[in-house]
Amino acid sequence: MKNSSFSALIYREYLICKKNLHTALISIPIFSVMPLLIALSLRLGNLTMLPESIVADIRAHSDLLMKMYAVIVPCMLCISVAEAAAYDSKLNWDYFRRTTPVSPARMALAKYVFYAMLIVVSFLLAVIALTLFTLTMDTPIRKTDIALILLFITCFCAMSVVAQLYIMLLRSVDKGMLAMLATLAAPIMLLMKEDSRFTAESFLTFGAQILPLFPVLLFMILAFGFSVTTLLYKRRVK
Repeated sequence: MKNSSFSALIYREYLICKKNLHTALISIPIFSVMPLLIALSLRLGNLTMLPESIVADIRAHSDLLMKMYAVIVPCMLCISVAEAAAYDSKLNWDYFRRTTPVSPARMALAKYVFYAMLIVVSFLLAVIALTLFTLTMDTPIRKTDIALILLFITCFCAMSVVAQLYIMLLRSVDKGMLAMLATLAAPIMLLMKEDSRFTAESFLTFGAQILPLFPVLLFMILAFGFSVTTLLYKRRVK
């Protein structure tokens, strides 16, 4: 009975996010195929008619950008749950939740178990997109490529968790998203602007160096979200 009820809580999270998830899953093949088409053009299409030095220059400058484009959409799948808290607020779920026998911690756990499942799916889809791209470009998958995927997933995971918490706290999608941007995105952009040594290559090199730490970072982000969500659920219990 307990297992089935927990499965129902996870299914509830899916139902809330179903529309966003389906939109994301449709977008992934559409947007991920674009860098593949560019890669095919570099190898077999019209771009092969250009001088070899120009083609090599294009590949050197566009390789990282196209890899980022290929994996960013699959990684964004894990941010599609950010509005789940907004739907709860609009439907006054907080009031209904108080009438259920399910504990706040159990409800929060179901939310973040479902979120962890989405992170795994995001990683697998991004690896598939990256593999297709590298096969098309006839290049091997490097350590920095895996670091690129995990960097995106970790950033989007942090943004999604913080956004959900702000939305639950402020009961507004717009205010929650603005608060998340002020908390995470704005400081990062300012740091990138001020630090002239920052480049995409140096960032990926750093990511490759801390590659084993990414699972720990993701676990810490989810654990933080679970703890604060539980507290927010308990705060509304009368």
